[in-house]
Amino acid sequence: MARKKIDLGEHFSKHLHDILLYPKAAIRHILKEDSNTMGLWVPAFVVVGAAILTSLGGAIWSIIITDSTLIGLMEVAKFYLSFVVLPFWYLSLWIVWALVIHFMASVYTGKDITNWDVFYRTMKVVGIAWAPLFLNILPFFVRITWFWWIYLVFWGVKYNYGASKKIAFIVIFPALFIEVLKLYTLLASL
Repeated sequence: MARKKIDLGEHFSKHLHDILLYPKAAIRHILKEDSNTMGLWVPAFVVVGAAILTSLGGAIWSIIITDSTLIGLMEVAKFYLSFVVLPFWYLSLWIVWALVIHFMASVYTGKDITNWDVFYRTMKVVGIAWAPLFLNILPFFVRITWFWWIYLVFWGVKYNYGASKKIAFIVIFPALFIEVLKLYTLLASL
């Protein structure tokens, strides 16, 4: 049987377009795709792209509001450091969140925790759900896009594990709690 060749660029742009415009339908489509290791490249590109645009957005905003040359140069140095480090950080977060979500969803729904296909689909959905973080290049979008990520992962858990909305909410609750805590800390510091 001949294997179908995957065009990663077309695959990437289709998933990115669909996840931003038709999130629930895109998640259903992603979950129906064949399982192969090559398919994890697209979510990896999404995660790395989100990291690069997040570091770029943070640097642009910091440089714009800074009137000191020395602080501006330090912001540029911080940008170069985050440009290198942030993709690795986001990739590790992608793997950790996929493992946490898979473990919790498997426990709550009674699915086999060692099922590679279910974990593979979880990795894809959690990775492609980072697509809204491309908007982090804009100022103050960081908090909004993480809530959007949680929303997409919620639907991914619901469809991938056949969970009810209540179970899906319980599974994504740790991510939601962390994000609300980060938002509270940000607002408290203002």
